Amino acid sequence: MTRRLLAASILLAALAALTRTASAQPARHPLDPLTRQEHFAVIEVLQAAGKVDADTGFARIALREPEKTTVWAWSPGAPVTRAAEATVHQGPNVFEAVVDLDARRMTSWTPKPGVQPMWLESDFGGAVVEKALKDPRVMAALKKRGIDNLHFVTCFVLPASTFAEPQYAGKRIGLLACRQRSGDRNTYARRIEGLGVTVDLNAKEILDVADDEVVPVPKGSRDFDLAATGTLREFAAPIEVRQPAGPGFTLDGHVVSWDRWRFHVRPDARVGTVISTATWKDGDRQRPVLYQGHLSEIFVPYMDPRRELSTRAFIDAGEYAAGGLPDTLQPGIDCPDHAVYMAGVLPADAGWPRDKPRVLCIYERAAGDMLWRHGDQGRPLRELVVRMVAMIGNYDYVIDWRFQVDGQIRVL
Repeated sequence: MTRRLLAASILLAALAALTRTASAQPARHPLDPLTRQEHFAVIEVLQAAGKVDADTGFARIALREPEKTTVWAWSPGAPVTRAAEATVHQGPNVFEAVVDLDARRMTSWTPKPGVQPMWLESDFGGAVVEKALKDPRVMAALKKRGIDNLHFVTCFVLPASTFAEPQYAGKRIGLLACRQRSGDRNTYARRIEGLGVTVDLNAKEILDVADDEVVPVPKGSRDFDLAATGTLREFAAPIEVRQPAGPGFTLDGHVVSWDRWRFHVRPDARVGTVISTATWKDGDRQRPVLYQGHLSEIFVPYMDPRRELSTRAFIDAGEYAAGGLPDTLQPGIDCPDHAVYMAGVLPADAGWPRDKPRVLCIYERAAGDMLWRHGDQGRPLRELVVRMVAMIGNYDYVIDWRFQVDGQIRVL
């Protein structure tokens, strides 16, 4: 075996071991995410308490974090107390539950009147969409746009973020978004504009139909995948980034140590990457820098006067739970070949845990930039990156946490 192949084999073995460590193991830190077994235990406990029926939906099942002082005081090897919290959706009613995972019992079940849970997969479609497409007003609006065959129309329901009309108070309001089917995979390019249909998801009722203006559906292909674009341009010369001795950081469960940095990282279905207990080695002590940081929300107001768009302001990190915020990362595209990945576990609508591979990646980067320079003196820039990519509808968000050797944390 050549030296280069041997080095590659060592690197692949190290990455495989790190990936296994990051994806499936019992909790060893107070802030470790819920395991698959703990997700399942939450459902079993709530079922035993009589809180789960055929209409129960789960917008969130996640770790219930210990107190901040408890987390900072904890040391590796000490016992870890585990609890979970769940947002439960039953018809028009929303509840928040807390489950003691160590004792396997429900400790609280709190009604949340006036609260709307995050969007579930089942909220995007179903009976209310079929009912809307049979509404004479909707059928007439589609016909005005030259669409008289519903077989070529696909619709789904989106949350109405900015509704303020008092007659809709207490209802679970959604807006129908329709597209014309074609041979293209990218149906977002064939939106049926000017048609606003307001629905109540709880009552499965059509509340209003607004036909603002007739806008022609765009023609032509809007696909950008390899099958549509054909042969891609080749780069003039290859660039190879290798770490023949393996990663320059260590991953102990969900705790990352790199240079003088040490922090805990976990994926979360709602907010994506959660960075906790970040410390910087300052002499002989670990200096606390950041207790916890994560995305708060993504607010995308459309600000279009038409009803179908003016009522939309996608709070993507607060409204959409379906599938979880982090997307599955593609090696060599979303992250470099030498990256280490973390998997996630998220609840389906009924609460059952689903594994989601490669939702976070961690890697070192040295791009040939300088950290600082003056005259003939300087230091090269090297940083540790924790990356998440969120694909929500027609949007892709790339969020990096970058730890640098000069003590900076940058979020881009």
